[in-house]
Amino acid sequence: MLVLLLHHLGPPPPGVRQKKLYLTVEHLHAHVRWLQGRGYRFTTLTDALDATDPVACLTFDDGFTDIDVPLAVPATVFVVTSRVGERSVVFEGDQGVAPADLLGWEQLRALSARGWEIGSHAHRHTRKPSFEDLAESAATLERQLGKRPTALAYPYGAYDAETLEAARRAGFRCAATTKSGLASPQTPYQLRRVILSSFGVLPAFERLKLAGVHHGVYPLNPRPL
Repeated sequence: MLVLLLHHLGPPPPGVRQKKLYLTVEHLHAHVRWLQGRGYRFTTLTDALDATDPVACLTFDDGFTDIDVPLAVPATVFVVTSRVGERSVVFEGDQGVAPADLLGWEQLRALSARGWEIGSHAHRHTRKPSFEDLAESAATLERQLGKRPTALAYPYGAYDAETLEAARRAGFRCAATTKSGLASPQTPYQLRRVILSSFGVLPAFERLKLAGVHHGVYPLNPRPL
């Protein structure tokens, strides 16, 4: 299964160094159409685990407000539950990014009603979150949205054996990393993703990268834990 990693929708603000975190809405729609034309069906991350046909997933880390745009396909957004609704946020440790607003609970409820999956990005956006942090995040999402979350994305993509066990104990069915390549349901707590960006990269090159992933030539190392 192909899991796509995104953060912001729109052009990068002036002076931002981390331009790879931005994808224009036009390029996103083009990628979706291109993949659909090659037989991919878009679904949420949790639903993809049980799929038997070729599936693709749009996943958004952090939950910034600029991702709330009309889409013809479902998506999964991972939110930091202690920071929902905050304004002008820059997470600690992030370099070269612009302050941005985070989705509030009402917006997340509206996305959920549209078929989006609301997953966890931990409670405090710390590297290798503890079981207590993940459990608190899951409980907060369940309390606010009325359903227990089943998908997680590790903040900064950082995890180890203890983090994997914490994710299992907290009740998540799957967890996304920032490692590149095709995701495998056989390693549901180490799902690989492909970053999409439209700045300084021709859309044709991005499509070649997706084709490379599809045919297994895009790098898949290191091996899962």
